[in-house]
Amino acid sequence: MIRIILKEDIPGQGRKNDIVEVSDGFARNFLFPKNKAYPATSQAINKIEIEKATAAKTEEKERDKREKDKKRIEETELVIMKKTKNGKLFGGVTAKDIALALKGKRISVSPKQINIKETIKSVGKHNIGISLDSNNKAQLQLLVTAEENK
Repeated sequence: MIRIILKEDIPGQGRKNDIVEVSDGFARNFLFPKNKAYPATSQAINKIEIEKATAAKTEEKERDKREKDKKRIEETELVIMKKTKNGKLFGGVTAKDIALALKGKRISVSPKQINIKETIKSVGKHNIGISLDSNNKAQLQLLVTAEENK
């Protein structure tokens, strides 16, 4: 048996950067020639540990940022003004419109993160779901109002 570090996910063995033990033949005949792993020397193990620690710190900062964004989104009541005729909007409000309005409030959200099934075509209050990541979802209060005609 030989200890190796995987360069990519390998089913049945482990994930990228995992230190695993495999048979000598599997390592020499498959993993090393296909550049899927390298020997687990003490230097390589130290390097991997440093990379994992750095990645963990970065992930923690990202998680904190998403929590702050969630709080800011939920505290914000967004107002979008659109032209109307007889109470119906011209064009409607899309996810792109909402993302642009949030950008004006210094909240960066992609239109793909905004969960609306179809274009909003009525004046009034709407609750909009925003997916910041797989575990973090925020609720935005959107007020669509009629633009004053001059």
